[in-house]
Amino acid sequence: MSTIILHWSKKAYDTYIKLFKKPPVDKIWPFSTDGVYCAGRLHIPTLGIGPGYEELAHKDNEWVKEEDMLNALEVYCYLPFC
Repeated sequence: MSTIILHWSKKAYDTYIKLFKKPPVDKIWPFSTDGVYCAGRLHIPTLGIGPGYEELAHKDNEWVKEEDMLNALEVYCYLPFC
């Protein structure tokens, strides 16, 4: 993995901790995203960030708490500066 990606990943991780006073959850999502192609086929390290409940992701009855949406928006706003 390139040092640029490692540096950016560390900065994103640190930014999350500064915003929410806890570390982000590091895991593999049990549903499909565009990351399947990037990470799986092209072997590009891929970061997935999103609000909501995994068990509802990409389903007809999916919903997201407003607070979770605002927290995600805050992270999205900071990412370009990592």
